[in-house]
Amino acid sequence: MKTSELAKRLRISSSTVRAWASDYAAFLAPKAAGKQSGSPRSFSEADALVMATVANMREKGFAHEQIIDALELDDPAAPSETPTAAHAASSSSAQHDDHIPLLDPDEAIVPVAQLHRTLDEFRHLQKDMEKVEAERDRILERWEQDSSRLTERVIGLEGKVGEYRGELRVIRKERKSSDWWLRVVIAAILVTIIVMALTTTLILNPPF
Repeated sequence: MKTSELAKRLRISSSTVRAWASDYAAFLAPKAAGKQSGSPRSFSEADALVMATVANMREKGFAHEQIIDALELDDPAAPSETPTAAHAASSSSAQHDDHIPLLDPDEAIVPVAQLHRTLDEFRHLQKDMEKVEAERDRILERWEQDSSRLTERVIGLEGKVGEYRGELRVIRKERKSSDWWLRVVIAAILVTIIVMALTTTLILNPPF
């Protein structure tokens, strides 16, 4: 059974089903609990019974801890009336300690069941947001590391470019120097040839 099908059967949103499946994953099969990454949730009839128990108890205003207790007792029917006196007393004590007045579910402006569903969805979205933030931090960290490596590589390449430029200057100077000596040698050879030619001419054709 898909998430949307179970949501339609229980008359709740798909996000509420996913939130409850995360909160009560210990009582569901791995496929329903979403523990198999890369595959969509799939609910069996046993999983659907657990989710129906959660929906029933949420509808009646039971707290998360009470639902856990009921599921651990393997009581799919769940308490059908108001919460037990012990839970009510502990809840009352905790709320009074926090200076929060008790609210009768029948007198609440927002139905308690709807409030519980909203809180469940909020917790689920908060977990997703934390995962997204963690992934964002990992990406930023990788980006900073890559950026640092690229900066070091660019600096190294700039150093090599500077070295190559220096070598080119030396080569150009040496080339200019060798060209000067080459010109001198050529000029000397030409002068020698001219002198030899004149000498030969004078020998062969003396002026007297």
